[in-house]
Amino acid sequence: MIDVRRRILFPAIAVLFLALLSAPAARAEVTPGSGYSVASLAAADPAPYTWVSSVASYGSFIIYAGADKKIHAYNATTGATSLVCDTSALSDPFTAVAGFLVTPDGWLYFHANTFPTTTIYRLNLGLAWPTAFETLATGCQGSIYAFARNPWTGVVWFASSDFTTHKMYLYQISPAFNGAAAVGAGFDAPHGGGSGPLVFTTAGQVLYGESVWDGNGYFHLVDAGTGAIVTADYLTFTGGLVSAVPGGIGRIYAATGNGKTIYEIAGTSMTAVAAIPTFGSSAQGVCLSASGLFVAEQNAAGLTSFSSLVPLDDTRPITLAAAANPAPYTWNASIAFYNDVIIYAGVDRKIHAYEKTSGANALICDTSALSDPWSAVAGFMVTKSGWLYFHANTFPTTTIYRLNLAGATPAAYETLATGCQGSIYAICQNPWDETIWMASSDLGANTMYLYQVAADFSGVTLKASFAAPHGGGSGPIIFASAGTLLYGESVWAGNGYFHLVDTATGLVEPNVLTFTGGLAGAAYGRNLEIYATSGDGKTVYKVTGNNVDPVAVMPLGAQGIVYDGYYHWVSVMDGASGKVSLYRVGIPPAAVAAAVKALDSSGGCFIGSLGAASGGPSGLALLVLLGAACLLFARRRAS
Repeated sequence: MIDVRRRILFPAIAVLFLALLSAPAARAEVTPGSGYSVASLAAADPAPYTWVSSVASYGSFIIYAGADKKIHAYNATTGATSLVCDTSALSDPFTAVAGFLVTPDGWLYFHANTFPTTTIYRLNLGLAWPTAFETLATGCQGSIYAFARNPWTGVVWFASSDFTTHKMYLYQISPAFNGAAAVGAGFDAPHGGGSGPLVFTTAGQVLYGESVWDGNGYFHLVDAGTGAIVTADYLTFTGGLVSAVPGGIGRIYAATGNGKTIYEIAGTSMTAVAAIPTFGSSAQGVCLSASGLFVAEQNAAGLTSFSSLVPLDDTRPITLAAAANPAPYTWNASIAFYNDVIIYAGVDRKIHAYEKTSGANALICDTSALSDPWSAVAGFMVTKSGWLYFHANTFPTTTIYRLNLAGATPAAYETLATGCQGSIYAICQNPWDETIWMASSDLGANTMYLYQVAADFSGVTLKASFAAPHGGGSGPIIFASAGTLLYGESVWAGNGYFHLVDTATGLVEPNVLTFTGGLAGAAYGRNLEIYATSGDGKTVYKVTGNNVDPVAVMPLGAQGIVYDGYYHWVSVMDGASGKVSLYRVGIPPAAVAAAVKALDSSGGCFIGSLGAASGGPSGLALLVLLGAACLLFARRRAS
């Protein structure tokens, strides 16, 4: 059996010599991939703990462990640093807390980063800082490395591994934070490595990282219900796998450690978006914030800096997607997005999923019986929890339907006869409180209506009604803030308009935005920016305050629009034949806030105690000393 202490001793000796003897090194340089830009921030005070690169984001803050072994929040906008929690008593003398995960409701999860690590902690970032932490002794097998949240259920999980048995384990934490339950009996590490990052791809499957010392890294696809491997070596990373984070719908970003590369992952496709070419440096932690993807990199002395990759503007239609099979229903351009597939109605009047990477097609639901002979279901909207809402697209349309995309497909749908006024056109979700809303209009009465759908899908409540300012019909609806909604009006062969509705009072401010040529669809962008399509106006617009700025022009009518976390996809309709095509449009936000966010680390257990000396041993001297340490270790191991 391998002696774990010996496996740890060699890297520990290397770390010790580098930390004690090296001169302060330059920060690791990040080279952005095509389509990205970089810049830098001032150093944080205190600096990040040496050799600890775990990071998380909370609003405009980067959460990190400081040289004082306490948790701090660095404001990426102002450069100010705030103490979040004193955790200095949790770790041993050689490390600081790590494994940071921030949930949408503001809880920060972490562990002590000792060996073995079986206790976890959490604190509420929504309370006044500094704040206290809660403790949970999990009693798990092995040592904990990474946390992940299942976005479909809201449950937080963690991965642990036992180096002596080469077993890997998967646990889910109780919502009350009073226990942790093992899922399955664990599995043998396919390459004999330790736990890496953990990221959910669906409600029932998770990518489980394995990282091999001085070797490659791997993502294994694991069944979250049984804890068993579905596909070993689902993805392979040259040089290692240290951290990963969900990066928008259908995207994952991963850092490869000594592989020096940051990848964007879509399915089994991996695209390098940044590299760290500096000798001795490595790509470590990653986290996603509103201002970019933050990457923690280390140089040869264990000094940490943070980088943010910001996509450059690209406002051209990039490519025409391959034809789906079956083709979209003629004159029906309604689309939605879920888990890297585009939802649409086929010529068979059934709902299908088009896999935009491979071009594969899957039947979602047989809805052929819902519509009349001249239309198919439409009004598609997918909620954060994976429910697809739609209506029959007949006239009048007063019934809505929904089905669970997270379950098995083909799926059955649920029905709600709303009894609403007029005919339903659009359905949306409030991203702040996740409530569901729908718009309808009565062309004969020249009246528009706004309804809220009950959370249990049992009925609807009228929230606003008003005379159509231009005599048009309902267009798309989308929330501008937690309490205000942009209500679309589209005039036949005329312009389109957004009217602002206060959802609490029902009061309406008309004509806040005007779209030349019409208004057909609306969708959010990376940071809840609003984008809209103008129908026969053939244009995709970005909404900025009270301005609408054109960002792309389609060859034909620009209809439905969805966002996949990086690109927008636009359904384009031929006004003569009704034929629908699909375009991918690169319209990420402008590269505004700086791209490389750097936090120099000059403190920590060893370097901090010595101070930031201006001189130090040469690189050759370091190699000689480190070589001597290695020879000493080898002789001890042989004896």
